[in-house]
Amino acid sequence: MCDLPDAGRHRPETASTTQRVYLGNGARLERINWLGNTELRAIQESFGIVVNYLCDHYSIENNHEAFVRGRTNVRSPDVEALSKDLLETARPFRAIKTIRL
Repeated sequence: MCDLPDAGRHRPETASTTQRVYLGNGARLERINWLGNTELRAIQESFGIVVNYLCDHYSIENNHEAFVRGRTNVRSPDVEALSKDLLETARPFRAIKTIRL
């Protein structure tokens, strides 16, 4: 999920195995659940975020082709809106550089 704000483009090096399987098989990213898993390990690994995928019989082939050919993540309108909101919110912070000590 770390490539959510990236305009729908999928970067294989950042995708989890689960993400590759679902999206590669034609599912779409349907919902993001903050604190969907509150176990300590889940909080440490993904801040407790859990995502839901939707396998829609009518669009599964097109979604699969979009993912395989264009490396595009197919997302629900709600997730797409969240992505756009995140990009707008993060814009002022892009100029900030991290200083290593």
